[in-house]
Amino acid sequence: MSAREAYVLLEDGARFDGLGVGAERPAVGEIVFTTSMAGYQETVTDPSYAGQLIAFSFPQIGNYGARADAMESDRVHARAAIMRAAVDRADAPGAVAGWCEWLIDWGVPAITDVDTRALVRHLRDAGSMRGGVFESIPEEEARALIEAEPAMSGRDLATEVTPTEPIVLEPTGGSGGR
Repeated sequence: MSAREAYVLLEDGARFDGLGVGAERPAVGEIVFTTSMAGYQETVTDPSYAGQLIAFSFPQIGNYGARADAMESDRVHARAAIMRAAVDRADAPGAVAGWCEWLIDWGVPAITDVDTRALVRHLRDAGSMRGGVFESIPEEEARALIEAEPAMSGRDLATEVTPTEPIVLEPTGGSGGR
C-alpha cells in the first residue's frame, strides 16, 4: 500500500492531516462519522451514505479485506473513507481484495493516519458539514471545491442511488423465504 500526503478539510476551516491510500482524486461532500466496529464495506456500499465522506471512529479498518458478499448494493455510494489505521489485507478468509486495493478499484479516495477521534469530536460538537479529502491540491483550491458542493438539505438523492434496472436476488438458503 503506497501512501501519499493527504488531508481532510472541513468547511469551517478545521484540517486533519493523514496519508492517502485510496483513489488519487479529490472528494467533497458532507462529512459524517460511524461508530461501527465492523461492516466497513457494507457502510460504503449502503445507499443511505450517498454524497457523504465517512469517518470511521473504530481505529483499524480493513482487517478482513473486501468480500463479494459484503456489498449492500450494486456499487459504492460513499464518496470517501477516512480512517485512523487502514489495513490492506487480501489474505483474510473469503477476501477478494485488500480494503485499500478495493477502494482504488472502485475509484474511492481514502485517507489513513487521521486523528479520527479529534475529527469525530469536532463533528459531534459542530455538527455535520461539508468537507473533503485532498491530495496534491492547495488548501485554497480545496476550499473552493467545498464551497461549490451543494448542501445535503433538500437534495433528492433517491434518484442518484436508485438502480436503472431491477435487481433480482436469488435465495441464499436459510428459512426458505419465510
